[in-house]
Amino acid sequence: MVQEMTDNADPLQHGAPNDDSREGFARFWLAIPDALFRIVGVSIFVGFLVWRSRHYGIFLDLANDRWATGTLSTSIDLAARILVDVTYILIVAGFCLRILPIKRATDPGKIALAFVGAFWPFLPLFYEAIFEILDNDLCRDWRAFMWRNPIALYQLILAGGLILSGLLIEIWGYAYLVRSLSIVPEARVLKITGPYRFVRHPIYFGQFLAQAGVWLVLANSHWVWIAFYVCFVALQLIRTRMEDKVLEDAFGASHRDWKRRTFWFA
Repeated sequence: MVQEMTDNADPLQHGAPNDDSREGFARFWLAIPDALFRIVGVSIFVGFLVWRSRHYGIFLDLANDRWATGTLSTSIDLAARILVDVTYILIVAGFCLRILPIKRATDPGKIALAFVGAFWPFLPLFYEAIFEILDNDLCRDWRAFMWRNPIALYQLILAGGLILSGLLIEIWGYAYLVRSLSIVPEARVLKITGPYRFVRHPIYFGQFLAQAGVWLVLANSHWVWIAFYVCFVALQLIRTRMEDKVLEDAFGASHRDWKRRTFWFA
């Protein structure tokens, strides 16, 4: 969900995308006004924030069983929820404030893959919501299949460390990305400050850590969740290659120089 470009790019370039392919899907995709993407993006994430806000009620009663029987786990859960919601707030800000792209991917396969990768971690939770609507027993069985119970103290500390550190890195990345935010590969402004001085894709790096804490530690030790996490990492690495290609096409030598000075896996 990140596109990065150079801070000293010509502001006059922030106009209509300059992709040469105008046929078929490309013509249709490029014809969609950015305002529509903004409206849809803001609506989805604001709606999700409102839906999530109702869960904070369980933390307000300090005398309830969650605090009494699992102070550490409840504290980690609350901290993670707050940090996740901060990332969603930054995403909403990005959709509201982002500038127009100067280069956009138009291949339908790459665009579809970008959306699959972006929403991949939500799949098990989506199934949980469906099962909860259909059958409470089915939902309970699904949760038992997903989550480790009981969880050892060292596992809780490891998971909490990975999740919280990963989310903090994500927030740092989103805070610098804001006006260049996008789910699909697009070039707006090459970010070379903040975490982008060290890592080309800090948001993805933070997600790798946070999702490892969820699916490799909190989740049951089962090949399904290991494969689920491996697929997530693979999807994000493919997305970074697609994004790097769009950025290099847009910024050429500036991007190549920045790429040589920063770390990434591929």
